[in-house]
Amino acid sequence: MKRSSVVVRLFVLTTLFLVFFVSVAFKLQLKSFEEYYFERKINDIDEKYFDFMALYESSDWSQAELEQNIQYFENQNDIKMAMIDNYYGIINESKYKIFILNDKGRVYEVQLNNVLQKSDYMKLDVHAGDRIVVKGYLWGDQKKNITLMQMTLNDVMVFNVIEPRLNDRLKVDEVEGTVIRFNIPDLQDLIFGVDYTGIAGVVDYYYFTPKSGVIDDESFIYTEKMSGKKQIVKVFPSNRKGLKSIFIMTQQQPIIEATQALSDFYPVLITGSLLIGAIFLFIFSKMISNPLIELEQKAQKMADFDFNEYIEIKHNDEIGGLSRSLNQLSYNLESSIKALNDANAKLLDDLEKDRKLENMRKEFIRNISHELKTPIGVIRAFTEGLQDGIVENDVDYYSGVILEEITTIEALVKDMLELSKLQTGAYRLELEIFKINVLIENVILKQTHFALEKGMNFAFEQCEYDQVFGDYRKIERVVANFVSNAVRYGKSNTTIEIKTSVAERRIRFSIQNECAPLSNEQLDRVWDKFYKVDESRSKVLGGSGLGLAIVKEILEQHQAIFGVENTVEGVVFYFEMGKYGNGIV
Repeated sequence: MKRSSVVVRLFVLTTLFLVFFVSVAFKLQLKSFEEYYFERKINDIDEKYFDFMALYESSDWSQAELEQNIQYFENQNDIKMAMIDNYYGIINESKYKIFILNDKGRVYEVQLNNVLQKSDYMKLDVHAGDRIVVKGYLWGDQKKNITLMQMTLNDVMVFNVIEPRLNDRLKVDEVEGTVIRFNIPDLQDLIFGVDYTGIAGVVDYYYFTPKSGVIDDESFIYTEKMSGKKQIVKVFPSNRKGLKSIFIMTQQQPIIEATQALSDFYPVLITGSLLIGAIFLFIFSKMISNPLIELEQKAQKMADFDFNEYIEIKHNDEIGGLSRSLNQLSYNLESSIKALNDANAKLLDDLEKDRKLENMRKEFIRNISHELKTPIGVIRAFTEGLQDGIVENDVDYYSGVILEEITTIEALVKDMLELSKLQTGAYRLELEIFKINVLIENVILKQTHFALEKGMNFAFEQCEYDQVFGDYRKIERVVANFVSNAVRYGKSNTTIEIKTSVAERRIRFSIQNECAPLSNEQLDRVWDKFYKVDESRSKVLGGSGLGLAIVKEILEQHQAIFGVENTVEGVVFYFEMGKYGNGIV
């Protein structure tokens, strides 16, 4: 069976739909949207104008009230408004001007409103009596008002909008004289009261600039020279209350307001397009989305290593082929990952075992070599002396030394065998009930002779309940090791304090001697095999370095809590075992 191509079907249907929709939409937009948008803005300005004029004509506002109400009207409607009098002045703004007395005694007024910017006002340093030269256009009935284009104060030019190349050719009026009085904005006016929007420029453009058909009756688009922003302007001629005209200006918003205009302009187009598009999208969703969603869900489960579900193949096309391939991929991945995980786990386990065995082998060889080196050397030396006959009178002494070293080697081998059995699990604890206080007293009795040689004695503080459940012989080995170490490393002529106590469900054994405190490294490593606090490993203190390692294995098999701590006077070793009695072990 020939397989149909979902790619071709999707491409053809989508292309036809998009060509139809885009063609209709752009044809209608390019034909009439610009005119529609402009007319819409003008109609909006008309409505706002008539609403304001109805309020203005019914009120008798002062100058301050007029300015306040116009400012409120502007803020509410996002527009700019200028009420022009018969002398082309903006009456809804405070009058900022400079009065000049020329050498012939004639007084002129220089209008500053909407001519100077904020930065110009801030650097304008004018005083009565200053010499001033102003260039511009004279206007008014008596030609006493001058439109400011260039101003020089005390021979310093402070304002100029005349291009240098036109300075000599431009026919403008010039007034020279002395400043007799002035009204310019203070700091508060600069912050709140002066309009810098350029509406005065619009007024000048409308009345004083040659326009060769640019102005279409009373509405037009004005482009600001500095910013390039486009403003929609509507001019309302008026002779009410001495007004010549009223200007209302709003910024042309090509994105925000154009989008709003489109929402009003395209209702029929969008409705029809959505109806047609809904039919196609419904068909597409049934044909394409359902199997794709199923594929996506399966792929997501595969990404989460869930390979339990298979996709049902319903189509003999690319989607059906993709479903088949995804099922096969899922099976292959599951098998491969399972095999890889098993191999990795086995490899890691083998590597860890090999590493531990290698470390144990190296450590064993290093430590046993060190421990056997000295006694073997002594045995060899003394044996050679006996063979050479150089010790005829000291045979007993030499034989004793050899026997002593052999005993040391024998003890080391026994300790190593015992530790090996404990670590490998070859030894099983022989558990029984016994009194730990009695065990301790027996150990003390055996160690008393060695303690007395150093002038030491024992102080044993016993608890009343002392029954425990464990391996008597192994616990005796633990206590004996602790006691012998306390004697071996303790200071002479001191007391070794031994104590048993009951703490809830456990019996605690502790032994403390007076000696130098252990370092942090010694506290951490004191339980390690072949580690000796006596770093020189001298024979004076004795010991194979395996005692505490054996103690650790025994106590761990008893699930006991144990440790070592420095105290104010010396070092304390302790362990805690579960007490026996009342169902508690």
